[in-house]
Amino acid sequence: MIKKYNEHIAYLQDDKDDIMDPNEIISIVGIPSGLYHEIKRSEYQKKEDLSTLITWSEKYKCYVYRDKDYPIILRNLDSEVEIERSNSSIDNVLAFLKIKSYKITNKGAIIYQDVHIKHYNMKVTPIKFHKIHGDFIVQDIKLSNMFNFPNIVEGNFVCRDNDLLSLSYGPSVVGLTYDCSHNRLESLYGAPMEVNSFDCSHNRLKSLLYGPSIANGDFNCNHNEIRSLRDAPISVAGTFDCSYNQLIKFDGMPKDATKIIKNNNKIF
Repeated sequence: MIKKYNEHIAYLQDDKDDIMDPNEIISIVGIPSGLYHEIKRSEYQKKEDLSTLITWSEKYKCYVYRDKDYPIILRNLDSEVEIERSNSSIDNVLAFLKIKSYKITNKGAIIYQDVHIKHYNMKVTPIKFHKIHGDFIVQDIKLSNMFNFPNIVEGNFVCRDNDLLSLSYGPSVVGLTYDCSHNRLESLYGAPMEVNSFDCSHNRLKSLLYGPSIANGDFNCNHNEIRSLRDAPISVAGTFDCSYNQLIKFDGMPKDATKIIKNNNKIF
């Protein structure tokens, strides 16, 4: 779990004379960002190549690493087993996409950096992704489906400005914003149940059926053809924007939204 360390109250002490519990959870903290990753002490101790990257800091009373070494650390701690490849076609594709930090497993490619694929004419992602430790942005490449998309995106997931008709085969977990705006979506089937912020604006949606039930940030569904909010999210922590639709009533509106935008609907 990655968070800002200054939000984490369990500062660790390190006494070399005490017997260490191999199952103890320790935090490794990035310098200067303050991002931390929680691991078992046994995982840290058995990785010899991590001993030079992770050190104990008397100043912060915790284990620290340099931000630039984070992709290497993630790769070493990853439990997925790398598979042998008989050819380098996958490596060639990743090199073309300027992806340097990755592991190929039987579940697909695990990427330890941001992935940006923009302004190509691909229609489908060329290799199977499994997990992205960063942003996954596939924008304006004329995608018609989400085949080969990652299952997990820890950062932002952006697939706007494509020709998507469905969210099937898309990620089930997105850590930050999920942006599927400016496509040809007629259904939200395949969207995660819980998101941070969600943007499905500028599509052809007639309802929010199958969309996220919980948005811990904003929820934007403007510029669609939505006729009912019966299937709107139960909870929206930020702004709920349903403007420019075909609504004649607003039953089902999330009541906890901090701001509601509903102008330019049939009721007005």
